[in-house]
Amino acid sequence: LGDRGLQRDGVVVNRVQEEPPASADSELEGLHEPLRSELVRTLGEARALAERDRVSVRLLREGTAPGPLVAVPRFSAEIHDLRALWRAGSYLLGEAAIL
Repeated sequence: LGDRGLQRDGVVVNRVQEEPPASADSELEGLHEPLRSELVRTLGEARALAERDRVSVRLLREGTAPGPLVAVPRFSAEIHDLRALWRAGSYLLGEAAIL
């Protein structure tokens, strides 16, 4: 951006995949096959996506320093009401944070 004469005051990374909760594995105990296997696979995919996003955000943060970088998580639903907008805004304003 700087090469094109554009000023960058900060960077927002939207829809960042968060790590599944630590309790996710234990919540799968007692489920019957094939459901359990499918959920184990899905959980592994979610962890891989979270790791990819964590590394990508770190690299982007390093590449855009010293400017601020804000990461906004992937929400389970689109932002379509004031409550969801308030939640997203809390990340943009620094009241909540991931990574």
